[in-house]
Amino acid sequence: MASPEDRVTMRFLNCIFELRHSSFFRHWVFRHSSLQLTLHLQFHLLLLPILLCGCGGKYDLRPVEGIVTLADGTPLARIRLTFECQDPVLSARATTDEKGKYQLSTLTDGDGAPIGSYRVAIGDLPGDDPDDFRPSRIHSKYQSFDTSGLTFEVGDGDNVFDIQLDPPERR
Repeated sequence: MASPEDRVTMRFLNCIFELRHSSFFRHWVFRHSSLQLTLHLQFHLLLLPILLCGCGGKYDLRPVEGIVTLADGTPLARIRLTFECQDPVLSARATTDEKGKYQLSTLTDGDGAPIGSYRVAIGDLPGDDPDDFRPSRIHSKYQSFDTSGLTFEVGDGDNVFDIQLDPPERR
């Protein structure tokens, strides 16, 4: 079981990871600052988890990957997956590529997730143009950990989790 200090550290690192990967942050940094400041900020955001966790880190991460498709086999690009573990309290995230493939990231890109049981929530990423509304390509039940029904066990062996999703509900 993770100590309270470990839980706080992991929540902080997850927040840093989310900030570093947010499109708003990247847009603001590249638009409102010089290249030198941009590189300086990115370097420190990458260095912070290493300093907080120590060399090698204290979390034993395992590679986790898979493909997200609709029930008919159509791969889904630009789908955001969040794997939530209860012990230690942390989450791993991924975004699918154009072929529907993903690799989970906890502290750095593609580093995997610690061994444990995970609940999964999945959502459609918005397009690049904020004025271009498109309906969701997946059922709304996947947007919540409580209703998705998706659970996975990350272990020592191969952690390849291919996920088939139901299409959106008809209105």
